[in-house]
Amino acid sequence: MEADTRGQRWGWADFLEWDKMIGTVLVVRQDKKALTSPQVEALAKFCRFELCPAMGELSESFYDSSGEKRDEKDIQKAKEEFIKTRVGKEAFEKYFNTFKEQKLDIGDGAWEYAVSPYWL
Repeated sequence: MEADTRGQRWGWADFLEWDKMIGTVLVVRQDKKALTSPQVEALAKFCRFELCPAMGELSESFYDSSGEKRDEKDIQKAKEEFIKTRVGKEAFEKYFNTFKEQKLDIGDGAWEYAVSPYWL
């Protein structure tokens, strides 16, 4: 998913490609701390089901009702505000905690001791 606010494909992910069998995926932290399966699951679902739809909705607002593109400065400002408020520790931790509660409610024991990757 493109999150570079100056990128031409901002908010876009090729789900036609990623929904196929893509093989092995290696997920690592830049700081080399461990990641658990629940953390990776939460991160993937946060991106797919929270960020992607929200970025798509925001992208639609970049055009007026006649289909004309809005001012580029306004678009850039909206993208930057989105990144500040929707992509980051606070937003992810809120999602993680809600997701963990849902998993525990359905009896998924793997989540009993799950903690946000920010807590490591």
